[in-house]
Amino acid sequence: MRTEILNQEKNRITIKAEIPAEEFQAKINNTVFEMSKKVSVKGFRKGKVPRHVLEMKFGKEAIYSETLDSMLPVMMDEIVNDYELALISQPKLDIKKLVEGEPLELEFVFETAPQVQLPDLSVIEVEKLRAEVTTEMIDEAIKHISESNGSNVEVTDRNKTESDDILNIQYSTEIIDPDSEEVNETEPSETTIDLAQEGLDDKIKEALTERETGENVQVETVIDGNVEDKTLEGKTARHKIRINGIMKKEPAEINSEFFKKISGRDMDSEEEFREFVKEQLTQRMEQESLNAAQNSALSKIVELSEMEIPESMVSKQVEDLKKTDEENIQKKFNKSLPEFLEESSMTEEEYQNTLQKRAEESVGHYLVVDAIAKQEQIYVTDEDVDMEIANIAQMYGMDSNTVKASLFKEESRLDELKNEIRYRKIMNVLTENVKLNEVDKLSSDDNDEAENTDE
Repeated sequence: MRTEILNQEKNRITIKAEIPAEEFQAKINNTVFEMSKKVSVKGFRKGKVPRHVLEMKFGKEAIYSETLDSMLPVMMDEIVNDYELALISQPKLDIKKLVEGEPLELEFVFETAPQVQLPDLSVIEVEKLRAEVTTEMIDEAIKHISESNGSNVEVTDRNKTESDDILNIQYSTEIIDPDSEEVNETEPSETTIDLAQEGLDDKIKEALTERETGENVQVETVIDGNVEDKTLEGKTARHKIRINGIMKKEPAEINSEFFKKISGRDMDSEEEFREFVKEQLTQRMEQESLNAAQNSALSKIVELSEMEIPESMVSKQVEDLKKTDEENIQKKFNKSLPEFLEESSMTEEEYQNTLQKRAEESVGHYLVVDAIAKQEQIYVTDEDVDMEIANIAQMYGMDSNTVKASLFKEESRLDELKNEIRYRKIMNVLTENVKLNEVDKLSSDDNDEAENTDE
């Protein structure tokens, strides 16, 4: 294959590819042979169907199309590798000449990641909030830990439910399909439901509040996109619920057993446990402070970088962000995006403008992060992956080989892990190169930048 660059404008490159006539003819002949092996034609054995019969049955264009489909992936990979192209979208193809007995001439338009001119990282200054743990924070943390590790006790002094109760219920669910007369109902089963839990459908919470034990309740909800069986998405679920009992969570008793359970070691006094909690809070606040400072630094680098953001990347990001918004709104509020916008007094135009800005910022951050990785030669090695897997295994008390087998079984999960490691390494490089000024209170500028990056 012979290739040459015909045109290069910003991040678009047009490349001509020419396949010699002999090679192209050989590919066509191979396509004819493969098609003849698959097709059944009366009077001919498979693999022996003549070309003119195939052309009568499928048309000559189908043979050419099959031939190109087999050639294009290899051709594009070769071009991308030869010219070291970092693609951001599928290339566009223009068939310039396709005549048997003559060279095949194609033109590809490749859209590549734009050049990013980074600023000198050493001149970037950001504020990092100094971690300071107060007595009130320790008290609140211990209270929260005690409540989280408490046990459910039966409520006996009332029989009417409240919005923060834990209920013993029996329930069954009917799936209502407007296109079918058939009604699918699950078998009744028993469970507990925490009315205060985050993510609980508002309709279910409302239906079960201010009800008496022994009461039967019926409530309908719309099944959102997070359901495993996608055929159920958008359908109505009718829940039949009987309230069997009311419980409250009683905080765990704060004693030596509690100290050991939480800290994992023997402790002689509450003072020692408070010191342990203080250490944990300090570590968490330090990490949160560092993350905020890194985000602030990244925002400043994006602002000072020189680049032209491709519209195709922004458009794709707009689609992804809108889809995420729709799913989150449906899950959290059980409403469609238009319904949510109407209740929020936001017009479609205002939402689209906000979406466009979010997409541009997101793409800008992605391009800058990628540019930093290339400039600083940041890569994810096999050793990095093995170390991360070992940390995950230790955290969850699992065998490293079990974690590795699970990740390697699903390529997308392994890619996500590698991206997380890569991003963390990039952020560490930022920390080493920019100037972090520890402060007791953030200025408004640094605070706004950290919040915007988190969004």
